[in-house]
Amino acid sequence: MKKRAIAHAALLAAFVSLLNGCLPGIIVSRQEPTAQGLPVEFRLGNKVEVGEWIALQKQVCGDLDRATEGLPEDARKDIYRYSCKEPNRHALGETLANLQPEQVDDLCARLSRKGYAAKQDRIPKPAGEMGTAFLVLIGTMALVVGIAGGM
Repeated sequence: MKKRAIAHAALLAAFVSLLNGCLPGIIVSRQEPTAQGLPVEFRLGNKVEVGEWIALQKQVCGDLDRATEGLPEDARKDIYRYSCKEPNRHALGETLANLQPEQVDDLCARLSRKGYAAKQDRIPKPAGEMGTAFLVLIGTMALVVGIAGGM
């Protein structure tokens, strides 16, 4: 009975963390794929480490100044900082969350006019990511117990 209560409490904690919400994000991709047919895209705020993706990130960072025109100066600096200088998708998501939805739409549209395919995305908050990981862990443990108990 005690194990069951602990399992229910853990499952409840995982769901609460999972439902904690998401932050806005932006995915940017090139119009044409790589020679192997793979799309070249990345989420602003993520660090990239592969050749064509690094080149795309540098291009986007070069165009961010123009794309963020009209936004509050603090937001412009933070968007550039968390997208290019110190990639941090959660901090970027917090910055984008402080903007009006139409401002984020306008930012995506401006990047699209520069030749990228830019679209809004959702970034799970860190607690939501932990909740998802916790649910996967609980599910895996239940599967192992089910298999071991059935043998």
